[in-house]
Amino acid sequence: MKSGVPQGSVLGPILFVIYIHDLIANLESAASLFTDDAKIYKTIRTEADVETLQRNMERLNEWSRKWLLTFNASKCKIMHIGHDNQGNDYQLGGVTLQKSSTENDLGITISSDLKSSAHVAKVAAKANSRLGIIKRNFTVLDKEIILPLYLSLVRPILDFGVQCWSPHLAKDIQAIERIQRRATRLVPDLTQLPYTERCERLGLQTLSEPRKRG
Repeated sequence: MKSGVPQGSVLGPILFVIYIHDLIANLESAASLFTDDAKIYKTIRTEADVETLQRNMERLNEWSRKWLLTFNASKCKIMHIGHDNQGNDYQLGGVTLQKSSTENDLGITISSDLKSSAHVAKVAAKANSRLGIIKRNFTVLDKEIILPLYLSLVRPILDFGVQCWSPHLAKDIQAIERIQRRATRLVPDLTQLPYTERCERLGLQTLSEPRKRG
């Protein structure tokens, strides 16, 4: 949306939520709202389903005109999920929306194939960068220093939203586990030990262990 309320005000977010609370009230498709982000989604099996979804887009546009909150069509995207998806076009306010195969949603990279590889790559790059900063800026790398730094600066990156993107491909599982392997090797006294033993000495679980238990 191109309109809103002043950022930083106490009542602003509350007033904005009240103002847009009926945005998705009259839609025939499933929908969700989070602050100023709206998503509508529908399983497409027939031409009637395509028409229903487009009709909902038109209702959203009518709502925006009525309440003078114009949608920013350049930031609105269509994601088609499924290998046999026909990839239909949809319009908002006369503008054909761009199609996207990956989108960032509240910090999680969502892919149209529903695989977590793109998000794993992003997480691994960020976590490895953080480990590099730790290694370059601390001359003493013992257990008492490495463990708190890892748990406070790196592990949260690996754990954030993991319920949504927990990897299932072997290459992605290994890419994430490799980060903790690298972190545990930073402790000089543990470098020569097997990974599982290093984790045990540091009071850590392997990253895959909690996922195995669900």
